[in-house]
Amino acid sequence: MVSILDSYHGQSVVLPTLHKKGAFIAPSFLSTLGMKVVEVDVDTDLLGSFAGETQRVGSQLDTARKKALLGIETSGHNFALASEGSIGADPQIGLITSDIETIVFIDTINNLEIAEHYKSFDIIAHQIIFEAGMDLEAFLSKSDFPHHKLIVRSEYGYKQVIGKAIKTREELFTAIEKAQELKVNPVIIESDLRAHCSPSRAENIRIAAERLATKIATACPQCKTPGWSAVQPLFGLSCSECGQESDSVVRAHLYGCLRCTHTAEGEEIADSIDPSRCNWCNP
Repeated sequence: MVSILDSYHGQSVVLPTLHKKGAFIAPSFLSTLGMKVVEVDVDTDLLGSFAGETQRVGSQLDTARKKALLGIETSGHNFALASEGSIGADPQIGLITSDIETIVFIDTINNLEIAEHYKSFDIIAHQIIFEAGMDLEAFLSKSDFPHHKLIVRSEYGYKQVIGKAIKTREELFTAIEKAQELKVNPVIIESDLRAHCSPSRAENIRIAAERLATKIATACPQCKTPGWSAVQPLFGLSCSECGQESDSVVRAHLYGCLRCTHTAEGEEIADSIDPSRCNWCNP
């Protein structure tokens, strides 16, 4: 009997995208799973856009799932991939900008959905309010322009986007002049965070895809279903000095299957904690 993982080898998986994400995602799926990623033209911006013309409704995972299902509907294929990103103030830290990438794989033959999430602080995402006579050189340098492209828009992106994928100074100042002619006030210049315009985001998508491919390639030890992975942390480590246990420190992770009820504890992250992290030695 051919296993699910073996059945993936040589198959095509569709990727609905307007932003050339296949270049970042395809290598890991081919090398890890033997699957060929095929881009399909689907207007994924209808589900939300970084320039702000369309606001995203629902979570990142919901949106990625909708994209993947659109890919299946459009192409008639049984396997699809899609990704969705969120860039802004980090939900946990707040003042630091992070890029959270979600990527999902849907297998309609075996009724499987496998997702991966990756957060990175390595993202170039900057914005400035333009004023007449302003020297933009410091901003352009910080924004890694033209390696990272820019957008010119009104304060409310869904109302008026003047220019996207701006890659030359000529294009930038033409867009600024057009905004001024249209009496846009204020004029916002910001990083174009679409994957094909942002190399730092493209790298984060590549890592997310690599991790997803590895997760898919990891089968449940019991039923052999793809997607065996950590499902929850396990807390509790003893202090190396006093021996008291701290229930706020992760000892290991519990792994689980997407299909059957099988779970297993993963390898220990550590066997004790330093006294500096102990609530008894260092209250």
